[in-house]
Amino acid sequence: MQIQRTGHAGDIVLSLSGRLDAENARHLEGELDETIRLGARRIVLDFSAVSFMSSAGIRTLIKFAKELRRLGGAFSIRNIPPMVREVLALTGLLKDFEGGHGAAMADGAVTRRIGPLECMVNPVRAAPPMRLRFLGAADDWMRATAPAARLDIAPATAAFGVGMLGTEADASRAGEFVALGGSVAAQPGSARTADYLVGEGGFVPSVTTFTAVVADGVFTHSLRFSADDTAPLSALAGAAMELCNAPTVMLAFAAETRGLVGVSLRRADARAEEDFFAHPAVRDRLAFTADPAHDRRLALAVGLVTREVSAPFAPRVRALPNELLAHVHAAVFHFQALPAGPIEADETARALFGAQEPLSVLHLLTDDRSVNGIGESRFSRGVLWAAAAELTA
Repeated sequence: MQIQRTGHAGDIVLSLSGRLDAENARHLEGELDETIRLGARRIVLDFSAVSFMSSAGIRTLIKFAKELRRLGGAFSIRNIPPMVREVLALTGLLKDFEGGHGAAMADGAVTRRIGPLECMVNPVRAAPPMRLRFLGAADDWMRATAPAARLDIAPATAAFGVGMLGTEADASRAGEFVALGGSVAAQPGSARTADYLVGEGGFVPSVTTFTAVVADGVFTHSLRFSADDTAPLSALAGAAMELCNAPTVMLAFAAETRGLVGVSLRRADARAEEDFFAHPAVRDRLAFTADPAHDRRLALAVGLVTREVSAPFAPRVRALPNELLAHVHAAVFHFQALPAGPIEADETARALFGAQEPLSVLHLLTDDRSVNGIGESRFSRGVLWAAAAELTA
């Protein structure tokens, strides 16, 4: 079977030629999977050159019609030949595939180019800046004797830092965590697999943290983005700053990864007089990505972006290539297509944690070494949320 893809952005036509039998149904499934991954939410199949369709082909059509409906999109067939039309009519499916309706764009949404990103920017939500606070000492979390604090993860809380799930302070299990929408993922320092807690009913997850950046409130700005090739983390940070037009911004995003660059904590055991980052001990304390990791996954990230170079910001942020300062943690999931239209950060987080378990949590860094440096984390498309953030006393 030959399949030709035409169209652009969220609207795609796949023109099929040949027999849609069991073997070719698998070929079509692969093409549809990739088309959805690339961001299409309204897909039309042109059947004008389809000569035969078996039950395997019908199963594929039903599967992807359900998937596009789940994503708020549409799936339809045009130019159906008489033989295939008769099969669909006899099975009662013809009406389901003739003339699907596309998902509506948010009222007031506009397309806009921001750096390397092609964006669909949603209307601004009227709300005060997010309330920003810092927990723990930014330069003392790596000590075995660092003081700990409890942080409850409410639905309106976005946070990241170093700590562990639950209320027990155990520096040997401390690792990166990221929290959004009442859910939290953490990477225990002694484990290869991330752990997580999801707020349900009256249960509010908590983290015992040695250091954290916490923001409470709502994200006032949101956009969908795609890159011609890939976009670095600094481009997402720059888009958040441009949207909010504020000196300090809290951001979150859910995006398809094209390689993450970062670090995870293995052991927080430095003595008071010891340099945590001294070689060779640091190799046992931190795990760096030697090469870009987690290609073609989905990252759910929370971060702080600022132009503030003085305390208390300075110890908590690192320079990006575009002269912004940022600190971002990301939970990594298997790829999962995001619904069409405007979606909220908290709803997206709950849906992700409800559907699958996080694979890993990373502190995203820029590897700008002149020799063997692997640069920034890169992304192809996704949804970004942002809001101005003001430090509370």
